Amino acid sequence: MILRQFVVVAVVALSALLGSGAAPAAAHPNAIQSTPEAGSVAPEAPKAISIALSEPAVARGSTLKVTGPDGKVVATGPVTEKANGQILSVVPRTTLASAIYTVRWSALGDDGHVVSGSFRFGVAAANGDDPPGAASLTGAGQRPESSAAGDSAIRWAGRWAGILVASVLFAGLLLLHRLRRADEITPAAESRILRFAPIAWLVTVLAAFAGALTSATAGATGELDVGLLTDSATGRADLARLAFVAVATVALLVVRRQRRVRAWAGLVAAGGVLASYAFSGHVLTEPSVPYLLAVVVHVLAAGLWLGGLGAVALAARVGGVEVRTALRRYAGIAIGALVVVVLTGVAAAIREVAHWYFLTWSGYGRVVIAKAALVVVIAVIGLIAWRRSQREREAGPGRAVGLELVVGVVVLALAVTLGALVQGRERPLPAQVGTLFAGPAAATAVLDTGTAAVGLAPARVGDNVLTVALPPETPTAGKVSVLLSGPGEQPRTLELQQNGGRTWSAPVDVSSNGQWRAEVTVNGGEPAQAVALEVGVPEAPGATPVNVIAVADLSGPAAERCRAHVLGVQMALARVNADGGLDGGRKVALLTLDSGGTADGARKAVARALRAGGIASAGTCGGGGSEAVEAMADADIPVVVGDPAVDPTETPGVFRLVADPFAQGIALGQLIRGRIQPAGVADEPVVRALVADDLQGRRLLAGLKLGITPEAAPEGFADPSSRPIPEVVQLEPGALAALDDGALTRVIDARRTTALVVDLPNAGGADVGAIERLGRARGDKVLTSPILLSERVLSETVVRASGALGHLGAVQGVSEVSTSSTDGVLYRMAVPQLFRGELASLDGLRGYAAGRAIAEALETGTSSKDIVAYLSSPDVFSSALLAPWSRRSPGLGSTAVVPLQPQFLAPTLIPGSSGGERQDDSYFPEGNWTVTSTAPLGLVPGLGLSSEGSPRP
Repeated sequence: MILRQFVVVAVVALSALLGSGAAPAAAHPNAIQSTPEAGSVAPEAPKAISIALSEPAVARGSTLKVTGPDGKVVATGPVTEKANGQILSVVPRTTLASAIYTVRWSALGDDGHVVSGSFRFGVAAANGDDPPGAASLTGAGQRPESSAAGDSAIRWAGRWAGILVASVLFAGLLLLHRLRRADEITPAAESRILRFAPIAWLVTVLAAFAGALTSATAGATGELDVGLLTDSATGRADLARLAFVAVATVALLVVRRQRRVRAWAGLVAAGGVLASYAFSGHVLTEPSVPYLLAVVVHVLAAGLWLGGLGAVALAARVGGVEVRTALRRYAGIAIGALVVVVLTGVAAAIREVAHWYFLTWSGYGRVVIAKAALVVVIAVIGLIAWRRSQREREAGPGRAVGLELVVGVVVLALAVTLGALVQGRERPLPAQVGTLFAGPAAATAVLDTGTAAVGLAPARVGDNVLTVALPPETPTAGKVSVLLSGPGEQPRTLELQQNGGRTWSAPVDVSSNGQWRAEVTVNGGEPAQAVALEVGVPEAPGATPVNVIAVADLSGPAAERCRAHVLGVQMALARVNADGGLDGGRKVALLTLDSGGTADGARKAVARALRAGGIASAGTCGGGGSEAVEAMADADIPVVVGDPAVDPTETPGVFRLVADPFAQGIALGQLIRGRIQPAGVADEPVVRALVADDLQGRRLLAGLKLGITPEAAPEGFADPSSRPIPEVVQLEPGALAALDDGALTRVIDARRTTALVVDLPNAGGADVGAIERLGRARGDKVLTSPILLSERVLSETVVRASGALGHLGAVQGVSEVSTSSTDGVLYRMAVPQLFRGELASLDGLRGYAAGRAIAEALETGTSSKDIVAYLSSPDVFSSALLAPWSRRSPGLGSTAVVPLQPQFLAPTLIPGSSGGERQDDSYFPEGNWTVTSTAPLGLVPGLGLSSEGSPRP
């Protein structure tokens, strides 16, 4: 009765283990990448379509079917494999036209399991335009979808029965041998026991045949294909087992009348069959000799222990052998076997589970835990049975042996089940599932006049802001509307409002996670193709995402550059997710909230972010950024500042990555005295400084006056003491805006001015607008002095808007991030691949560097104390950053910069076509930033310069 109840409880527990928790959404040969990349638009028709897998697959049992937008199947060649089966490919028989294609694939793994999935990609037109429907693609940064089929009931039952019966045969024959040698069994009793051997062997034969049959039908189509028995590792193992069983059967029939030979032949045959089951399941995916030997030893030891229990019970029930006697003869073997089982099982579990997360939050890990717990129970029961076998006066160990046998059978069922479940090894952690770019949704709508940047932030259920940044070529827009629809939602039309700049916005309540679609219409014209906006952060049990806060002006005057800044932070955090996330596989998500460019909006956004549980900040940008930083620091949230518009501060917990304005001023002065002044034509060296009377302006002006002195000359800048120190003439903000083009030309005339330095809030406002107007109107006719812009003014937008002044390199500046660094180049090339229609920018590169800083800090811990401890003394987190913040005053900013100048090529000189073409992997459509000095400038070591005495926050 007790045994029957235990069996019921064990079955219920097994069902619960397999049916609860995180279901394996992806299994054995898991999809990790595709070519073309899932959700992307290929610049030209691919010669082959491929899927890369985490484990080897069998081409013969796999399929890749490509369909066009009309649903018709594209003719392809057969599936081929590369990289030892980890890449499956098909070659289209004709060149793919510009369109959107769907690939449905099924891969037969070497472990005998079929994994299926699908992905979509597009092919660009000959002129580089996106194909129709490209806006519906999810974009790069996601793995192809995967789902796995489990083992069939025949395979599972065949393996379970085959291992159980082979174990009893193997251990039973060994027990009979030991009993015979001790003269503790009669020939009659032995004969009665051996009557069951032919029945057991028949079960073994049937189990081997069932295994071969299931392998031959394991392909993606499910049809019988005998060739799979030789093409797949599982098929070869099953075929070898069937062949061994056939040979062993013939051998046993030959020696059936030779008692001693028959006994040893049976022992070898049973042991061989048992050992063959080691060559199945996960072990076949990445086999190595040491691991294979360990698994063989594990299976044989488990067979000796479990089969021994069955043999003891059979000897007592059929042969009349006293349980106490049989147990004494087998106890030593059982104890040794159990020790080996535990040691080899732990090693196998470590290899297959691979990560703590999968031990507690996956079906595979739960079964491992259950199996380990039952092995402990078995050890306790076995100890009780052994103690009773040593004491003649106590009750016999029969009930304990029976209970141990039942538990052992359940353990065997769990072991067989493990072979059908997805293991942790090569399986993506929660941070790697779904989009790696957890944060605001970004897409690009194609209008008649160019591309419009569409955004949704924070792209989570609740209050959001929908933004549309119109291309510069768009005529004056009087009305912008968006038709928005979501999962299970009726489409609704939103009327957007303009709040400065080219960005239009509207608040919107998002009611559900999933893919939302937006159709942009300008001035009542034809709507653009709908773009996809993903809402929600993928979650998994036991791995709650970690929120990094970004309070940015997404709908106000700084929306364009703040969007680029936030996308840069997202790219950096995506690297963390791609590498498996934080401890426990947690995904890092960027909680981006719109400030609207106001201090009040920034404070409200911070309050909302704190309620949502943000633990650190990177990406704060635009108007109200300084107030947001202070509010977060007051709430003990560590902040990395990457936007030069955010003021320096001495508030603890703030780490300003952008250059200290004082260091910027020194660098501009060093550049003027060391490079510009010697090459200038001005009669007298005069530096005109249009600097705001605010904290940043005062610090920059103080640095500028120091930087033009001989004492500030850095290494590599010749500075004879006879060179006069330029006179710094201050201009009032608004002075340039009040001048007409003729008067402005005289101000920046190289014969009257050595250099013009501009540092104003709001990207220079009307004064920089006057420079842009002059550059477009007559910039190529002006003998202009260099126009040096501070970091909060200099941008690609200003350079492009300055016409000839920008294209000829007159508009220059400095930056603490180097566009020619390894990270700078990688960022520049990655942006258009990850975010279609976007170009790299200085603001985006700063965002990327800020994101790398916070990402490295999170790797050390997620508490405020851990993050601050790392940021207070950081390692190198990005090659793009010349020097981090000062350890004494981290809130003031970086201490070193490089000079930057735009460099443009004529469109006809750009490779690609005789008429030139847009270069998507650059900072400008026709050019790039050039670092004009390899030596860093600013508060560089060795000069003896200090910020002591400069204006303080």
